Amino acid sequence: MLATNRTLNQNNIPGDILQLAELHSFLFLTNKALELLSDVDSYYKTNPRWTLEAEALKAYLENTPETFPNLLHQVKPWERSLQQRIQFFWARSLRKTSSEKALKVLENTDGSWTTIEKALAIKSQNDKEALTILGDIPKKREIMELRLYYHAARFEITRDTTDLQTFLDLTLASERLLPGFIA
Repeated sequence: MLATNRTLNQNNIPGDILQLAELHSFLFLTNKALELLSDVDSYYKTNPRWTLEAEALKAYLENTPETFPNLLHQVKPWERSLQQRIQFFWARSLRKTSSEKALKVLENTDGSWTTIEKALAIKSQNDKEALTILGDIPKKREIMELRLYYHAARFEITRDTTDLQTFLDLTLASERLLPGFIA
C-alpha cells in the first residue's frame, strides 16, 4: 500500500509510515521502524497530523524527549487526540528514567492514551492507585492498538497471568508483541 500511495495518494504516506513503523516497534524491530520513519518529516505539507504523530513515535524510539515540546507546539488546538498521542509518547520516553518527569508532562491531561501512561508512571509508587487511574477496560469498539497498550499496562501493574492472557488473546502474534508494549 505504501508503494501505491507514493504515486497515487501522497496524503496517506505519513499515516502508512506511522502504522508500519509502529508495527515494527511492537515486534521490537526498532531499527526497521526508524528506517521507515527516517524521512517522514518531508511529508509534513501533505499531511501534518500524521506526520507529527509519526515524528512523535520516532522521537520515542530514538529516546529524544527534547523533541516533543516542538511537536506539541505544532498541534492545532482542536487536535486533542494528536496532542494526547504526542504526550503519550513523550511521557513513555521520560518514564524510562523518571516517573516524576513523565507525570509532569501528563499534568492536566485526560484521555485514554495519557491515562495509560499516568497509571504506569504511578505504578512504582502505588500499584493500587495505578489500577484506579488505569480505569475500566476499553470497549471492544476502541482501536485495537489502544486495547493492547491498556492490557499490557494492566499486566505491568498486576503481573497477573490473566491480564497477560487477555493481551495475548487480542493478537495472532501473541507473545512476539509483548516486548514492544512493555516499556
